[in-house]
Amino acid sequence: MAVMLPEGEDLNEWVAVNTVDFFNQINMLYGTITDFCTEEICPVMSAGPKYEYHWADGTNIKKPIKCSAPKYIDYLMTWVQDQLDDETLFPSKIGVPFPKNFMSVAKTILKRLFRVYAHIYHQHFDPVIQLQEEAHLNTSFKHFIFFVQCRILRNLENSKFESAFLVTFKVHLLRNSTLLIEENLHHSKN
Repeated sequence: MAVMLPEGEDLNEWVAVNTVDFFNQINMLYGTITDFCTEEICPVMSAGPKYEYHWADGTNIKKPIKCSAPKYIDYLMTWVQDQLDDETLFPSKIGVPFPKNFMSVAKTILKRLFRVYAHIYHQHFDPVIQLQEEAHLNTSFKHFIFFVQCRILRNLENSKFESAFLVTFKVHLLRNSTLLIEENLHHSKN
């Protein structure tokens, strides 16, 4: 219910508000693990061995470049912030119309933010557990997935990648649940 367009609300406004919210959440979550995501530890932006991401913004960097995860995420967060600050793309004044390409821009932003979740789960889930942030990460990601899978944004990522990543996400959740069960068993024995 939290991801459905509220009755009487503008679809573009709803997508814009949620895009800003997801950007803020992902930025905050990634910010907590930056000590674990360095040029040395993550020389490539990836989500496991099958998925490597190269950066291009279409303006400053037109041809995709291979870069480290921290550099890619820095490029990404700067690029998204620039999009969000652009009044012609994300108007902040009531009554100012959204551009015709707004939904396409929002989909691109969300697709790229998805990659940060993927990177965190694949490369940095152990530090997330150490920091006891897995519940927040899982809730944020679950909300994100429900939002992008609603009818409005179904074409966010190709289903093959999304399915592969979601399977991995479920493995992480299962692993996390197993760790909690083992911890509870250990405490009950003591």
